[in-house]
Amino acid sequence: MSIDKLEIGNKYSKVELSKILNEPSIVVGFNKQSGLFYCKNSKTTLLFVTLDKRGKPATQKYDDYYEDNFFHWDSQAKQSFNTPRIQEIVQGINKIILFARINARTKSTTNPFVNCGELRYTEHQRSKPVHILFESIDYDDFSTDEDLIDIYLYDPKEKGKQTSNNINKQGKTLISD
Repeated sequence: MSIDKLEIGNKYSKVELSKILNEPSIVVGFNKQSGLFYCKNSKTTLLFVTLDKRGKPATQKYDDYYEDNFFHWDSQAKQSFNTPRIQEIVQGINKIILFARINARTKSTTNPFVNCGELRYTEHQRSKPVHILFESIDYDDFSTDEDLIDIYLYDPKEKGKQTSNNINKQGKTLISD
């Protein structure tokens, strides 16, 4: 099955995605802390993000959140703007698909990720870690999907997190191709 067959707003575990996309290494040997998975069967990068960083070590408190139809994302601290995988994102070599969730777990159960759709690089700030701003191609102002709405409206400031970037796109839109 192609990544294009996955439904925006649907929930998927990494195990389900590995089967659907015929990408077994999503769950076997995948560095769970990296948040990026590079598909071997297509020119696609899957971006896995857990928005609520409470309880995480400072090194894993990335600045990830939606601001209207833009998605802010921090790379790992060891990555710089010149890292080959970051350059692939900037140059648009692979399609980027965002899978997000608010919390990693509810009680003792791992939460699935919500397919938020395709992202397109627009700009970045800082070199290490890199803070990237993406336009969310599949963002839906009129969505009635509660999971998507919760992800769109998640505000890290409400959880005691101050953002460390000064890119502000609130109320702005890009004209997509």
